Amino acid sequence: MNVLLNLTALLVLVSRVYTDLTPPVIVKQPSKEDVLYVSRLPFELNCAASPLIRNYYWNKDGKFFKESDYYKHPWATSETQTFYEFHVHDIGTYQCFAKTSTGVASSHEIDLERPYLSAFEKAALSIHINGTEGKPFNLTCKLPYGRPEPEAVWFITPDSYPSKSNSVINDIRITPDSKGTLWFSYLTQDDASIDFAYRCAAKSPYHIQLGNRFYLNVIKSDLKQFAPNLQYVSRKNEIAQLGKNVKLFCIFSGNPIPTVMWMKDGFAIEYSYRVKQEYSGKILSIKNVNMTHQGIYTCEVSNGIGNAETRSIYLEVVGKPYFIEVPKKAIKNETDSIELRCVATGNPKPHMTQWFYNGKLLDDLSNSRQIVGPNSLIINNLTTIDIGNYGCKVVNSLGSAYSETTIEVKSSPAIITNRDSTLWSRSHKNITIKCTVEGIPRPEITWYHNNTKLDSDKYSLSWNGSILHIQNARFEDAGKYICQAKNKYAVKKGITTIRIEKHTIIVRKPQNLTVTIHSTAVLVCKADSENDYVIQIVWLQNGKVIDFDSQPRFGMIDGSTLVILQTQYDDAGTYTCKAKTSLDEDSAAAILTVL
Repeated sequence: MNVLLNLTALLVLVSRVYTDLTPPVIVKQPSKEDVLYVSRLPFELNCAASPLIRNYYWNKDGKFFKESDYYKHPWATSETQTFYEFHVHDIGTYQCFAKTSTGVASSHEIDLERPYLSAFEKAALSIHINGTEGKPFNLTCKLPYGRPEPEAVWFITPDSYPSKSNSVINDIRITPDSKGTLWFSYLTQDDASIDFAYRCAAKSPYHIQLGNRFYLNVIKSDLKQFAPNLQYVSRKNEIAQLGKNVKLFCIFSGNPIPTVMWMKDGFAIEYSYRVKQEYSGKILSIKNVNMTHQGIYTCEVSNGIGNAETRSIYLEVVGKPYFIEVPKKAIKNETDSIELRCVATGNPKPHMTQWFYNGKLLDDLSNSRQIVGPNSLIINNLTTIDIGNYGCKVVNSLGSAYSETTIEVKSSPAIITNRDSTLWSRSHKNITIKCTVEGIPRPEITWYHNNTKLDSDKYSLSWNGSILHIQNARFEDAGKYICQAKNKYAVKKGITTIRIEKHTIIVRKPQNLTVTIHSTAVLVCKADSENDYVIQIVWLQNGKVIDFDSQPRFGMIDGSTLVILQTQYDDAGTYTCKAKTSLDEDSAAAILTVL
């Protein structure tokens, strides 16, 4: 069939195909840990996908992260998100996306926070305080606000004695709690501040703030033995975050120094590098908390005087949800069914499960073959349309977790449209033939001209060989062009015949004409075309097509010559003859003057 070409003579042969259908996969994830950004230092969030691609973008709090003067975006050159200057509005949840024509890969989410630690109030003060020898005692240090919450650190700072320069306090009678108070089981004269001061500090991962100096005067008295007495114990119900560290406190005064024995759920604790005692058992330290650490912790305190004291603390472990089963990568054949499993737990229990396809919520997409269950996604009667990346997101009140996998659907290459077609173009124009092949693995595309493999510099290929460009086509470029698509499943061919023709030409152009009013004007126009193309002549007056039905004084002779009867002054102007075929067109103009 003949095809109408525009003025640029761009010929597009669509033989429907598509190239590699394997979706991208994230191979380098941003850090799973929440990120604390330190001011004045450049900071990067990294993300990389396979195969090597350059179309990356980032979301912040579920929305497209718009570029500004302070960020370097990876649109076409890099997968790295760089922060050169930090602002409060940068705090949030970030996610990386890698996009190709076959799908979108999504990273897990990463929270970006800014650490902050305020200063102590009146930190320069020196506080003098009295205590009695042999009696329990405490120094109180009110910690400033910080994010993350700062830890209290006590040390001895000298007035002039170098050997005690910033010494860490190391005495089984002295124990710090989580709120900043330093507890003495009982005082001795050695605790008196003769040439030094007690000082507390608030410490976070990136900051430290110094507090007041305390000068302790110990009043002499008798050292008498006494039974354990409560100083500080953790709350009855404590909360620990999953993956973080926690300390449980059981601080009692007494002389002799009380011993502390810890149990969990009624059984003696097995100590390890993660679970250990500090300060002679008055502190139970647990690192990298997991769900097995949840339970009732009991401390039993005794020193041989009076009855033993016991306190119980229920430790609840909370945190973002985490997966116990994630969706797995699958390669299926067309018409198969697949079930993707996504099972998560956490405390609080996840209250929402969302499924994503190529970065978009499945709720926003319509597919009757998809069935979403509480912990699964079922897709029936798979087709190549289902190829892509599928992600599962679980949410609770403390955060979310995200996991993604890839589904590939095997199919044979197929050339669907415009097979064995004949198309026409003019000489000396550029021609583009598009051969879109579908198949997994990626079909190898080979082009032939009249059964000879193309290797001339005159031809160029793009898009993995699926588009053939012919520059400045001449008559010898006419003939059959064969697109062959081959993979291990099949070989298919698409053929089109290209014919190169000369232009449609106006061989007798209308001439400028002057007539008197109420006379007859005749403008002659003759056109010719190769291969007997049907020529249509259209006349325009001052750029507008003449409607002969509404203007009875206007008519055409032999389908081409324009005749105007009883000319009027309004008939004066520019008259254009346009000769059109299904291949191209030509035009010529003349000026009519009415006196």
